[in-house]
Amino acid sequence: MITYNYPPLTISSGIQRSLAFSRFLPENGWQPIVLTPSSGAYANKSDSGEKLIPEKVIRESSFALDSSRHLAPFGKYPEFMALPDRWWTWRLSAVKKGLELIKKYKPDVIWSTFPISTTHWIASILKRKTGIPWVADFRDPMTKEGYPVERLTRAVRKSIEKRTVNLADVVTFTAPSSVKLYSQCYPHLSQSKWQIIYNGYDEDNFSIALNIAQSQTEKANLSDQRPKTLLHSGTLYPLERNPESFFQAIKELKEGGVFTPQRIKIVLRATNNDELYKRRIADGDIVDLVDILPPVKYEDALAEMVCADGLLVLQAAICNHQIPAKIYEYFRAQKPILALTDRDGDTAFILKKGGIENIADITSVAEIKRLLTEFVNGETATVMPSETSYLEFSRKNQTVEFARLLNELTANG
Repeated sequence: MITYNYPPLTISSGIQRSLAFSRFLPENGWQPIVLTPSSGAYANKSDSGEKLIPEKVIRESSFALDSSRHLAPFGKYPEFMALPDRWWTWRLSAVKKGLELIKKYKPDVIWSTFPISTTHWIASILKRKTGIPWVADFRDPMTKEGYPVERLTRAVRKSIEKRTVNLADVVTFTAPSSVKLYSQCYPHLSQSKWQIIYNGYDEDNFSIALNIAQSQTEKANLSDQRPKTLLHSGTLYPLERNPESFFQAIKELKEGGVFTPQRIKIVLRATNNDELYKRRIADGDIVDLVDILPPVKYEDALAEMVCADGLLVLQAAICNHQIPAKIYEYFRAQKPILALTDRDGDTAFILKKGGIENIADITSVAEIKRLLTEFVNGETATVMPSETSYLEFSRKNQTVEFARLLNELTANG
C-alpha cells in the first residue's frame, strides 16, 4: 500500500480511507504492508492516529521532502519543483524501498492512492519492474478539462494518468460519474478496469465521538435560547468549494435582520485557508456570525458534528465527478445537511440517495438565503438524512468490497 495519506499526517480525509483499509483488510484475509513518506514530509502531523494502526500492519517509510518547506529558501519555489506535486522527491527513495519490501514479503498486489500523483508514479515503476498486479486508487479524477488550472501541472499529471490507467490492472474511484468519465476518455481499455469503492465512516470512531458529545452536552447544560450552530468541517478550497456566495448570503441575511448572533453561529472548522477567509469575513462584516476554528483530533471533529444543529456541504460544479468524504460522516451524525452544490453532480446524487431533498446551487445567493432561512426557522424536514442513509457506507463494509476486488484480481492473475 503506497500512500501519502496516513498517520502521522493530519488534515486530510484521505487518511481515513488508507487507515481503514489497513485496519480492516486483515480480517478479510489480507496482510497490509504500508509504505509512506518519512514524517518530515508532513507539515501537519500528530501522534493521535498512530494508536489506530493495528500491530499486524507492516509499516515502512522512506525519505521525502515537501518543496514548499524544504526547497523554498525564500518562501517561493519554481513551478517545476512541485511536479507532479510537492512530494516528488519521495519517488527517489520509495522505489528502492518498495523493491526491498517486495523482495522480502512477496506481496500479491500493489495498491497506490491519489491525491498525491507521486504515489501512482512510484507504483507504475514497481509494476513495470515486477509485474505484480496493481490497483490504482484514483478516488477522484486526476485531470479533466481545465483542471488542474496550471497547464504544466495538468500536462505532467495527464502523463502520469495515462501511464497509470494503461499499466494498472484495476482503477478505483469513489463516485459513479468518475467511472463514466474515464471509460469515455479511455474507450480502448476494458470497462471492467474501472471500479467504485466508496468513501465512508468508521463506526469505532463514532462510538468514541458519541461519548465525547454526550459528555460535552451534559457539561454545557444547553438552553433552548442558544443560537443554532451550522458547521462546515474540513478543507474549504477557494475554487472547488468557493464560499463567496455563501458569505454574501450571510451578509444579506444579517442586513435584513434574519441572522443575528442570538439566532445562529456558523463554524468553519479546519478550512486550511484560515487567513484568506478571515479577511473575507471581515470584509463582509459577518465576524459576529462566523467563527474560523483550527483543526482538532478526528474524534473531536466527529463529536462536533454530532453536537451541531446543522452540517454544511460546499461542492462546486467543477467537482461534479467527486463526493466529499465528509458526506458519509454527516449521514452517520444524523443531523440536517445544508448542501450547496450543483444538482447534476455526484454530490447531489449521493445526498438525494440519503434522503436530502432540498439542495441550493453553490453560486446562487438567493437559493442559499432560502436554505439558510429555512434552517434558522427550524424547517429541516427536507434536509434531514434518512435513518438508513449511512448503513452501507461504513468503512468496514467498503473494505469488504475492496477485499472482494483483490480476491477476484488475484484469482484471475
